[in-house]
Amino acid sequence: MNLTKSQLKKIEAYLDAKKLTQMDLRYEVLDHMAQGIEASMENYKLDFQEAFSQETKKWDSELRESTSVWMGLAWAGPKIVMRKCVKTVQLSYKTTLLLTVLTLGFFFLLSQFIDKNMIIVIITKTFSVGYLMCTAFLVYGYYRIKASGYDTSYGKIFRMHALGYSFTYVFLNPWVVEFLGTYQMHGNIWIKSFIPMLFLMYSYNFWNLYKLHFQTKKVNLA
Repeated sequence: MNLTKSQLKKIEAYLDAKKLTQMDLRYEVLDHMAQGIEASMENYKLDFQEAFSQETKKWDSELRESTSVWMGLAWAGPKIVMRKCVKTVQLSYKTTLLLTVLTLGFFFLLSQFIDKNMIIVIITKTFSVGYLMCTAFLVYGYYRIKASGYDTSYGKIFRMHALGYSFTYVFLNPWVVEFLGTYQMHGNIWIKSFIPMLFLMYSYNFWNLYKLHFQTKKVNLA
């Protein structure tokens, strides 16, 4: 048994009312709801309206508006969306920490073979160029995702965090800090480099979110 176009539109209207606009989850929920309604109509001989009412009761809890400290309490959305976003963000933090440790480990090994002052120059240039590239990418990515004309959980995370990180990349950039006359890399360079490197390595997650946003549409249209 297949639902009619008008019946599918009624499910979509329900998802619209619940503000489930993220393509990667919307199509999945739509498919699950359609299958559940079809099963109820076939197995229990219910009409569409009765089966639809039963199915929406199952999903009301998952689609109620929710917030999370991981995403910022000012941002809200369906519970199912926020849960996926939180899992994505938590994984990104783990990835960032691993990349940071590996990168600093590489620089530490390099420091065994070259002068400490040269290491400071290399790390400083890495932050300078890296932050500049990250800032440019965040601005570009933000407007590309916004102009894509559709929403995903990946695009949501990107847009939510892009502004804050772009300001961080600007004001942590050694070129900017040096211009303000406050940049120093004295003392333990590994401790001083840890937090800046964390921010730099987080840029990998922005790139991943950007790719997943655009891949989602290709998958759903395939």
